[in-house]
Amino acid sequence: MKKADPRLLLVVAMTVFGTLGLFVRNIPVSSGELALYRAVLAALLIGVYLLVSRQKIPFARIKKEVPLLLLSGAAMGVNWILLFEAYRYTSVSVATLSYYFAPVIVTLVCPILFHEKLTGKKFLCFVMSTLGLVLITDKLVAKCSAVVFEYKLTRKRPLIVEMPDRHSDSNPGDSIKRYISEVVGVKI
Repeated sequence: MKKADPRLLLVVAMTVFGTLGLFVRNIPVSSGELALYRAVLAALLIGVYLLVSRQKIPFARIKKEVPLLLLSGAAMGVNWILLFEAYRYTSVSVATLSYYFAPVIVTLVCPILFHEKLTGKKFLCFVMSTLGLVLITDKLVAKCSAVVFEYKLTRKRPLIVEMPDRHSDSNPGDSIKRYISEVVGVKI
């Protein structure tokens, strides 16, 4: 059997996850139900994969880890429910970026909960990730446009991208086109 191109699989995965918020916002089902359907579908697909590939789950070897697996599955379900609720109450871009901020929060909480040492490198990564998560929305750019544009024009690469939020007057498609033309230098 020929293996799939990893780049194609990456594009498919990014497309599926990237469009998740659009579907969640337009499905008239509660977030808990949606998380349940997602988990059942994933379990079925993994089961089909295991059947097709003739692999067996080594239940005897994982018997001790079943409680932890169930707990991590429950945590993932709660994580999905919170993400789906965030899609409903805020813009898709803000919800997704907040979702990606979770590892940063874990880095900060681990020294408190698990008594892990917060090294200088971890702290620097925490600070840089937090700074990177500061969202520059269209509304904020309108209030301090001179500072933002001066910063963007004096750097080799524009590190600040205005993201349209739900309070924005502009169309998200226009913002994406404007960003591409700023980065690439081609008018679309």
